[in-house]
Amino acid sequence: MKRTHPEQVQQVIDRAAAKSGLTYSGLLGSVQEANIAKDIAAYIDLMATETNRPATYDAGIVIMWDEIIARAVIMEDFVRKYPKSNRVSAVQTELGYAVLRTFYGMGNTPAYDYEGEAIDPALNASDDRFTPQIESYLKTALKEFIK
Repeated sequence: MKRTHPEQVQQVIDRAAAKSGLTYSGLLGSVQEANIAKDIAAYIDLMATETNRPATYDAGIVIMWDEIIARAVIMEDFVRKYPKSNRVSAVQTELGYAVLRTFYGMGNTPAYDYEGEAIDPALNASDDRFTPQIESYLKTALKEFIK
């Protein structure tokens, strides 16, 4: 793998900012054109997804459970694929929040109804369609939790 030097990264950031403003999405397009390390490109992709379609708003989950799970699985995959990345700590932090969202939900969108003692039917019906090819501890644990 060819190393990308900091000045090259800065040039990519400058071009992205001039072209579309400094957003993760704009940066993602520029990164794909440049020779940026795979871990950095994957990190920018993760953050662009979170920025463009936030998972939560006002203590509630605003995307489908399938996508909540998929994002967490993709973060888990990042940590497994790039353990030496300088972005792994940031992704691990986000993964912690994603796992909590997956198993507990949010204040206004709980994963579990304590009164009825039942898992949210939408979570219970979630499937692997977004990440079928990724082996994941989270998916295994979630299947056990849902049983």
